[in-house]
Amino acid sequence: MDSGQGNRWIRMVARRVLKNNEIGEVIDCGGAKQLGVEVQIYTTGGGTVAIQHAAVNEDDAFTQLGSTFSLAGATSVQLNASFLRYVRFVTASVTGSPEASIDLVVKDAGASRMIRMLPRRVVKQAETSEIADLLEYKTICAQIRVPTAGVTTGTIELQHAAVCAPSAFVTLGSAVTLLTAGTNNVQYHTSFLRYLRWRVSDTIGGSPEVIVDIIAKEL
Repeated sequence: MDSGQGNRWIRMVARRVLKNNEIGEVIDCGGAKQLGVEVQIYTTGGGTVAIQHAAVNEDDAFTQLGSTFSLAGATSVQLNASFLRYVRFVTASVTGSPEASIDLVVKDAGASRMIRMLPRRVVKQAETSEIADLLEYKTICAQIRVPTAGVTTGTIELQHAAVCAPSAFVTLGSAVTLLTAGTNNVQYHTSFLRYLRWRVSDTIGGSPEVIVDIIAKEL
């Protein structure tokens, strides 16, 4: 379990010219409850800045959070109450010499817990995971990735239950297809029972590889 890191202000990028296809330093937000992002534009140019997030600090885990910020426009802000643990910025299609700064305001959510429920491996039909007890947490941020796709058919889903009995588990959220390589699905749940597991559909084709990571937040 990670303890809260308190409310923080982080200068992600001090005022400077942004370059094309930049990838910023990764910031660990722990189990924060809210993430505020402000992109101040001092000199306009072409292109965009985006914030990406991930449950784990692995390059291929990062996926876009919210909307992109235009480097041709004015200062803008985004507030995110649903996000994973790690964040970074990326730029795209930058032209000219846009000057900008990027600031984060991270608001604490108390204790959090990161659970790798499934390290990268091939899953089997009707397989279920070990069960996580999340009684003390109020928010689940789940990231389900499919590095290698299956064929024809197959899904994986999260399930929850009030009691730790196989027959008690029901679907939580939407099932994720195993047919598209590179799938990077993020789900947020604030209404769930005590126990959590994942389950693979009764029929799958091929040898899909899957990764499942969970960030459980106290608030």
